[in-house]
Amino acid sequence: MFYLKYSRFFKISFTFLLLVSTFSVILPTWVREKGRFLLYTDLSYRSDNQYLLKKDEIISTNNFSEIGLSSYLDYGVTGNYTLGIYFPFLKKLSFESPDDGLNGNYSSMGDLDFIQRFQFASIGGAVFNLELLIGIPLGIKKHDAGFPLGDAEYNVQTGISTGWGFALSSLPSYLTFYTGYNKRNAGFSDEWHNSFQWGLFVYKKELLLSLELKSLASLENESDDFSQRGLQNNISYLAYGGGITYKFNEDSGISFYYKTLAQVENTVDGEIFSVGGFYLY
Repeated sequence: MFYLKYSRFFKISFTFLLLVSTFSVILPTWVREKGRFLLYTDLSYRSDNQYLLKKDEIISTNNFSEIGLSSYLDYGVTGNYTLGIYFPFLKKLSFESPDDGLNGNYSSMGDLDFIQRFQFASIGGAVFNLELLIGIPLGIKKHDAGFPLGDAEYNVQTGISTGWGFALSSLPSYLTFYTGYNKRNAGFSDEWHNSFQWGLFVYKKELLLSLELKSLASLENESDDFSQRGLQNNISYLAYGGGITYKFNEDSGISFYYKTLAQVENTVDGEIFSVGGFYLY
């Protein structure tokens, strides 16, 4: 009965967590060299059959999957200022519930993000940056069955990041940290975003191994009746995982990443697999 009670709710309320895949990994804390571009294209896949509410409440679903194809481009405007754009030009969401006949398969572009990074200090091997992300609502909010592929609102996320490069047993290594506050303008809850990453270059510096921890914490400063706004409100989670990047040369390479979610509230659980390629010119 619990599942049947919320079946229609599922049909109108899935949200998207593709940003916890490779997006934060391919945005280095270090600003881009002046006059150079980075292009990164990524394919991500996530699937699961559980939706987690607060207080450890779990609702079972059937055959939920999410596919995303996106690109990120940034440019070194000056030696300490980088401008970037993230464009998920394809999002595809599928949901099937044979028990009550609910199913859907919907796709569109996702929401666009403009990113700015300004390096205001460099001390030894450490850098310190101010970050600004502006989210533009381009994704389709509602199809005929109500599957949201965008959040239909502008986001302004301000943050600060730091990165430290050092040698670990004679191997190049780095640590990065980011914290940011996301202000949302359409009655959604504001959010705190945090991420931590460690990377180690091995095999003649051609192979990068990385581990990442990322959290999103809803402030719940708007209505907690998420059924009124869909599961794009009051979301919280902890994501962790790792990746492998192989550099063909100094300007191009390919990456593979895996992440899983923990401490999930008000959204679908799941594991994320992704593959991407980059080119620096």
